[in-house]
Amino acid sequence: MKKVFIFISTVTFLVGCAQSSDHGGGSIGPRDNGPPGPGPLAENCLERSTQIDLSTVRTSMINKEFPFGDFVSITESNEIKLMSYNLENLFDTEHDVVDGVDKNDYQYLPIDHPLKSMCDPTSSYYRYCISTDWNPEVLDQKLNQLARVIKSQGSLPDVIGVQEVENAKVLGMLAEKLGYKKSNLAITVGPDARGIEVGVLFLDEKLKLVESKEHYVDPQGTRPTRNVLEVIFELKSQPGKFLGIYVNHWPSQGTPNSGWKRTSAAKTLKAAVDQRVLELGTENFHAVSLGDYNTLEPDRPHPFTSTVLDMNWANHFLNDAQWFYEEDPDIKRLPGRAKTALPEGTYFYRRNTVWNKFDRFFPSQNLMDGTGLEIVPNSFRIVTSPYTASLTKVKYEFDGKPGLILVPNRFNHSNQNACERGASDHFSVTVKLKLD
Repeated sequence: MKKVFIFISTVTFLVGCAQSSDHGGGSIGPRDNGPPGPGPLAENCLERSTQIDLSTVRTSMINKEFPFGDFVSITESNEIKLMSYNLENLFDTEHDVVDGVDKNDYQYLPIDHPLKSMCDPTSSYYRYCISTDWNPEVLDQKLNQLARVIKSQGSLPDVIGVQEVENAKVLGMLAEKLGYKKSNLAITVGPDARGIEVGVLFLDEKLKLVESKEHYVDPQGTRPTRNVLEVIFELKSQPGKFLGIYVNHWPSQGTPNSGWKRTSAAKTLKAAVDQRVLELGTENFHAVSLGDYNTLEPDRPHPFTSTVLDMNWANHFLNDAQWFYEEDPDIKRLPGRAKTALPEGTYFYRRNTVWNKFDRFFPSQNLMDGTGLEIVPNSFRIVTSPYTASLTKVKYEFDGKPGLILVPNRFNHSNQNACERGASDHFSVTVKLKLD
């Protein structure tokens, strides 16, 4: 029988989670002393799971062995870990003007900034824009929460593809929190009206940066959207072999004409890959397309089936990593929900209580041909870190019984507890590649 979720409420499970000292005032929230490594704060956040009455938890909704998900992975010397993460409005505290155009970043300015008057009173977001006090302390809290999530999933990713980041300055601030070199980043400078971009952070132990390139996405006669970022690395252990990372943030479901715009983004991706394969050759070039695709199954035209996975395209990508994970024989042999210990998606639409698989990895064909660099299907994880996950009570429509699911907990700077403050409205995803 088809399952339908009905949202009841978000419930908190907390045992002794360390609270930050409140040195702020008004709506600023508490001062945050930075992201922890392994230690009491991380452990106490994980202790929230001890308050879950597992006898009432439905096994089809949350895994009993991993109440906060099996999301930690360690990278071996012959592996490359990739992450994709929609950071949800990571803005600095200054107004941006790009190529003479004012970006609509007025919500993410301090409350006393003179340009707060530019908030559009006709917009449905006006009250949020005019009342948001996005000051340096709040920004620091946001960066710390994102860093906590990323650090909690194990070894730092060799490559992180990010979405919804304003500029190189604030991406560099996140890099510093995490321990990446500020020089090891790439970011677009596109035409999006709000000024949100896509970017990459990377470690250089195994990868040598060759080139980063921005590819313009035709908005199909409507408002501009985010460009596709292409970053090319040479494998240090295999000179002459290359890995291309393509970072995407396709138009949202609420965007007018969005189906055609997402297809336009897919065609941009296709053209970029074709050009790189022509330059480097199929035998030397592996590719992963990652990001927030904002794509649903009913979409028509469908950018995956019509373009990304189109078998008539010689360089088509394979199905996304989560699909291969769920189809992996070793995973299928596990009993029940233990075969994933993962939520059903990366973005939870609360209004309709529906999971969406917006955040994905698409590997090139030669990442699963049994030679050279290969994707590791059962390494796929959805990062349900307690710093960004909340336990939400829902019930099945057909039997009315309650249960608990993990959903993304968006950043809320007014919450005084780092374990409940949230980080983003998306879960991040990770997967590993293996060097032979």
